[in-house]
Amino acid sequence: MNILTGPPIYNNHYAHMVRYIKHWLSKDWHMKFIHTFHEGNLVADALAGKGHDFPFGIHSFDIVPSFCCNL
Repeated sequence: MNILTGPPIYNNHYAHMVRYIKHWLSKDWHMKFIHTFHEGNLVADALAGKGHDFPFGIHSFDIVPSFCCNL
């Protein structure tokens, strides 16, 4: 979580995604981040397991992916 609230990091592998998230955090919204281990969230665990099947970057889903439907 410190990566989102701390000073900018330019040499991190995820720097572009952090900048993107910080951009949305700068909006006039109330946002809250809570750390949950992936074992405690079956959908997050399934997404992490399938992560290697997607190209690098940010992905969003308009519907629940089929591999998450039977969790």
